Amino acid sequence: MGTGGLEEGFHTLEHAILARRLLPIVQNEPDLIELLEAILCFGVTKREDIAHILKVTPQEVTNRKNRLRVRLAVWYRSVLAIRKVVSTHG
Repeated sequence: MGTGGLEEGFHTLEHAILARRLLPIVQNEPDLIELLEAILCFGVTKREDIAHILKVTPQEVTNRKNRLRVRLAVWYRSVLAIRKVVSTHG
C-alpha cells in the first residue's frame, strides 16, 4: 500500500476520490493511514478482514476506527466553523 498516484491501487474510482480527501486529514498518523488504505485499496469493511490485511487484532481495528471517527469529527467541525466565518463576512 503506497501513496503513489492516488488513482493507482484503489478498489474503485470512488475510493480514490475518498482517499484524496481523507488521507491528508490523518497525514501524521501512520496507523490511521494504514486503516484507510486497507479499506480503500482492498474494498473491505469487516473488521476481521481489515485486521487480517493489517496483521493486527480486530480490537485494534475497532480502536483505529474510533480514533478515525474523532479525527473526522474534528475536521468536520473546523470546516463548518470556516464556512460560518466566510458566510458572515462574505
